[in-house]
Amino acid sequence: MKPGAANAFGRPWVMIKNRKSPLISFVLLLLATVVQAQNDIPVGQWRTHFNYNQGYGVVKLKEQIYCNAFHSLIEVDPGSTAIRKITKANGLSDVGITALAAHESSASLLIGYSNGNIDILRGSETINVNDLLRANVTSSKVINSIFAGESTFFATTSFGMLEIDLHSFQVVNDYRELGRNGTTVGILDGGIKGDSIVLATTAGIISGHRTNANLLDFRNWKRSLEGVGQIDFIEVSEEISYAASKQGRLWVNEGNGWEEITFTTKPEFLTLQNGELLYGKGNQLSKRSVNGQTSTFTLGNSSVVADAFVDGETIWLADEKNGLGQSTAEGIAYYLLNGPFESTIADVSAIGNTVFSLGGGFEYNGLIPFNRNASVSAFTKQGWEPIQPGSLSLFKDASSVASAGGSVDFYVLAYGKGIIQNSSGKLINHQTPGSLIQTNNGFVPVTAMAVDQNNNLIICSNQASNKYMMMLADGSWEPLSFIPNTAPPAVSLQQNSYGDFWGILPHSSNSGVIVFNTDSKEYRIINTGSGLPSSTVSDLAFDRDDYTWLATARGLTIVANTYEVFDAVDLLISYPVAENAFVLNEEPIQAIEVDGANRKWIGTDKGLFLLDEYGAGTLTSFTRESSPLASNNVQRLAINSSSGELFVLTSGGLVSYRTTATAPSRVMQKAKIFPNPVRPGFNGVVAIEGLTYDTVVKITNEAGRLVREMVSTGGTATWNLADYNGARVASGIYIVFAATRDGSQSVVGKIAVIN
Repeated sequence: MKPGAANAFGRPWVMIKNRKSPLISFVLLLLATVVQAQNDIPVGQWRTHFNYNQGYGVVKLKEQIYCNAFHSLIEVDPGSTAIRKITKANGLSDVGITALAAHESSASLLIGYSNGNIDILRGSETINVNDLLRANVTSSKVINSIFAGESTFFATTSFGMLEIDLHSFQVVNDYRELGRNGTTVGILDGGIKGDSIVLATTAGIISGHRTNANLLDFRNWKRSLEGVGQIDFIEVSEEISYAASKQGRLWVNEGNGWEEITFTTKPEFLTLQNGELLYGKGNQLSKRSVNGQTSTFTLGNSSVVADAFVDGETIWLADEKNGLGQSTAEGIAYYLLNGPFESTIADVSAIGNTVFSLGGGFEYNGLIPFNRNASVSAFTKQGWEPIQPGSLSLFKDASSVASAGGSVDFYVLAYGKGIIQNSSGKLINHQTPGSLIQTNNGFVPVTAMAVDQNNNLIICSNQASNKYMMMLADGSWEPLSFIPNTAPPAVSLQQNSYGDFWGILPHSSNSGVIVFNTDSKEYRIINTGSGLPSSTVSDLAFDRDDYTWLATARGLTIVANTYEVFDAVDLLISYPVAENAFVLNEEPIQAIEVDGANRKWIGTDKGLFLLDEYGAGTLTSFTRESSPLASNNVQRLAINSSSGELFVLTSGGLVSYRTTATAPSRVMQKAKIFPNPVRPGFNGVVAIEGLTYDTVVKITNEAGRLVREMVSTGGTATWNLADYNGARVASGIYIVFAATRDGSQSVVGKIAVIN
């Protein structure tokens, strides 16, 4: 149950996203988050990139409001309107929040996750209770709900309920098999009424007295409404209690047992405050008063209310489409945080200094569309912003982007509709003059695209003939007829320094990769017959030595003689080896990216790995247990080569990590030193960027005494603020001298250190 008085109903509501008031202005709040996003994160640090416009639960603790945004929490101080996101990078132990509650007397925020993990937040402290997460349980571990007693709280699941002490943080009771005759029942919701625990289960309502019964024994629970099936929500108080099912049935108990009353809503939540019931479905929010009168208010068409409570004259609500909302004199205003527009991201890629997230696409196995909205978001120094060129918003499955030759122009592939150019909004499909694209009952099966150095658009399509084609920069079309129609269409394309296009072939075709050159009109398919350990290839990358690295279902593979791929020679296919063993041998590799130091970042279903430039050793690794990774299942990687920030798409969401390497500069003009000045409390490393490959960097104090010397990794050198003895340097000004090994180029900079 949530605090407050239900007297905020009394006016029609409209959705507001743009007000001049600094308290809730959409524009001002969004700008505030963009300013935050402009700041580079330090080397070795993480940040999260989640969609914060999804609200599933809302509570008040002390004077703060907290909203469950699934991947994170949104915290708002109503007094100052300060807004903050709490994520796995700065406080939470996990992602996938499914339950949220507040315990006022201990000032604790109670959080349950989809994998059974539980967090207790007290101020800046996070106490993790992971007993269920670690337990060998075959049933779903989702925490359905959390409700609190005086000194303990309860977390409900599909097989029972945990009781956790708020002082020792230990599980004190594990309630299971509470159904009639000791059968397993799922517990969906619950509450404390006097000395009793009252639970909504998959088999009606059960209640038990805590003081005079062993409630671990199913025989000590009283059963009600057994014949009605599942009860999804229950709200209890001394005077009146309510229970409801999502099927649209409502029961009330005023002390004489449960009685069904007329109800026309299929609710998504119940909140009972001062005898008045708040509930909602879709964009409608309703209140049932103590005397049984009902009033309903309609929000904006895009609203889907998931939770709400009343706080004085204000209603706070969690909206599945708009995030955290607050009622005002003018309507409902939403607190918005900057993040990708997509709630589910299918792919991530980088073009220059811009990183794109894509919400749609198709399965590589069978070319089956995801049927998601064709949303695209772009991340720059200004933060995230949605991209909607032309009629893209009307389409489905934005699956890839490609540079259109300009610094800000690009193409978006919408699987099933065609290709849209960002600058003009022009749609390229079967109706384009001269087009060679074919349709299947209106479905445009374009699977991949790339742009060559002459701004010609290379297109692959799953059609009967001309699966490979080219739209020239002048608008004319040419079939790439040297590739036979028996070759499957590529599902992704990249061009290497030799001008060859490498494409991953559909997994259902078991065909590996295709390589072709539009100038020499040659092609080759590389698969197990060529020496690959598997023909299922998920990703590929080209390194600084022009080697091609393939991520296959059975480990990493290197094609060394890329330059003679079309010659009548055997390909030099090898596998990275360390200490007489293959690196990541037989592991399904899902993603690969090469950083500015030619090192290889590898994504697997067991986490993220960094290999040296030869793949011969693991330099570091990250898992969800050891880092802010949202999941160990790393699906895609993309790197901003200028900043060295690596974007890691996992099954749990998108995060990024500032690596120690950037792309080396050809000419050193000015060293970028970050952070500078180094302020008290900073325990990270200082990055010195803008260097050439293998630049020698010397750091001295103002007297000219050498403090530290290092060599750049790619275009970046890092300093941990320690001298040769490992001791942190004193406060002062330090001089940075960077020069190439032959002395032909050099730059000088300064670092201010304040301890």
